[in-house]
Amino acid sequence: TTDSTNSYINLSDSKVRTESIYTLMHELSHQLGAPDHYCRKDYQSDGKCTNAYCDVCVYGMTTPRSCMMSYRYNIETTDESELYCFSCRDKINEHLALNH
Repeated sequence: TTDSTNSYINLSDSKVRTESIYTLMHELSHQLGAPDHYCRKDYQSDGKCTNAYCDVCVYGMTTPRSCMMSYRYNIETTDESELYCFSCRDKINEHLALNH
């Protein structure tokens, strides 16, 4: 349903809206200090991925933590308190306190 030049080919308008909202919020979260928790599948010589915050490679978890920086969420149906893990909430709050 998708190709490398346009990731929204053959998706419903509703799905495009949901994916767009998630992507915008995820990328904005980076601007507020939240790191990705997922594995980038780009491994170094030590077998760990290049993401210094990877839950699996760096922190040894069996699966990434529940956080919008790990998984694609439907932002419209997810409770606000469940969007971020405690670590990301702390990083975002610290960034806001120091910069705004």
